[in-house]
Amino acid sequence: MKKVLQINIDTPCSENWNNFPKTISDFTLTGHCASCSKNVIDFTTWSDERIKEYFEQRPTNICGRLKSSQLKEYIIHPNNKPRSNRFLTVLLSVWLLLFARNSDAQTIIIDPPEREVLFPSTPVTTTAPPNAEHVIRGSVLFSEDNQPGAGTNVVQKGTDNGTVADENGSFVLPLLNPGPSETLVFSFIGFQSKEVPIAKQDYAREVKDVILEMDFTGGISYNFISPRRWWWSLKGLFRRY
Repeated sequence: MKKVLQINIDTPCSENWNNFPKTISDFTLTGHCASCSKNVIDFTTWSDERIKEYFEQRPTNICGRLKSSQLKEYIIHPNNKPRSNRFLTVLLSVWLLLFARNSDAQTIIIDPPEREVLFPSTPVTTTAPPNAEHVIRGSVLFSEDNQPGAGTNVVQKGTDNGTVADENGSFVLPLLNPGPSETLVFSFIGFQSKEVPIAKQDYAREVKDVILEMDFTGGISYNFISPRRWWWSLKGLFRRY
């Protein structure tokens, strides 16, 4: 029977993830929080399947960083085998055990697949000299309430050229020595940084409603709920009457 995994961050941390020293181990990005002396796992690049596999191991005292869209319920389907094959499975297991005892021990090392990890960008707020021919205009929204992204840093990637969105979430950024294409990096504390590539022919077009998604950092709580337990709880209520 399937289970439901619920993930929450009960008390979000007030520290800035971008300021944490970062390390990568076993394809997992972590940042060290000096205020609480804990390592914070970055789950924001993880797939749903990887998150479910991690929490099925019942880890304890987890501190992590998650996107708001990841604070949800995950359906876990059991990997049940048909009953008709269970007897064959037992026989095969016994045969493998006997075979292993008569064989030389071997160690097989499987290289894990490469995983690209993007580090958060550091916002810069300097502005390049205006160039009327290559000026990017646009607007930013926050995903939580669909409000203007006032104060969002907008930076031309690979340079110190940037600006800040105004109270309406609008920005104007003259490009510094633009090439055939450029990438704008949008960042705001507590939100996921976002990169938007722009081709040269689109320099004059408006970049409308770039949406930044909030992320949360803090101690993670989780629990597994079985539909069968729900049913027996409901049935128990009726037995009282």
